[in-house]
Amino acid sequence: HFGRRGVRSACARAAVSYEPVIPGNTLGGIPPETFGVQYRESENKARAAIGRFEQAAKREGLSYETRILTTSIAGTADQLGRIGRRFDLIVLGQPERKTPNDVIDEAVLFESGRPVILVPFIQEGGMTLDRVMVCWDGSRAAARAVGDALPFLKKAKQVEIVIVSDKPNKKDEIPGADLGQHLARHGLKVELEHMTSHIDV
Repeated sequence: HFGRRGVRSACARAAVSYEPVIPGNTLGGIPPETFGVQYRESENKARAAIGRFEQAAKREGLSYETRILTTSIAGTADQLGRIGRRFDLIVLGQPERKTPNDVIDEAVLFESGRPVILVPFIQEGGMTLDRVMVCWDGSRAAARAVGDALPFLKKAKQVEIVIVSDKPNKKDEIPGADLGQHLARHGLKVELEHMTSHIDV
């Protein structure tokens, strides 16, 4: 959430404690204590994540709220999408490669109606905005995405608009040059690059 003068910044953290995963057709062969171990491990990870978030929020002087969701992967996607509608910005941490999270990422992106930042699991340190790329196709969705990203674009040293196409824009779509003029009115230094897509047969 971007604080403005006279407006108190607030943030929230939702950590997920996943329900035990049961492989298909193996319920009868799994000892009951295994489910308890899985649940405790997941809950401990969630509580540790909440603790790290609370420390960071206090350090930055932010008001905050936290909650732990105990649910399945599918349930997580639905709940995070609905919770995200109450906030200006959603930041999702990407899990390690061994635990793919595509279902949750897509659900939050399309169901929350809010801008989403995906942080790669290999990310180290804070976010840098020396050079930002805007992938532009002239559509309504792209225009909304650029509008949502404007606070970040204004902090960038350089913004590059990249258009990949093998056909002209539709009549109801904004050309890349027009987007460049729009961003320039906000004081942004913009470069425009057209690329032609090639399909090998």
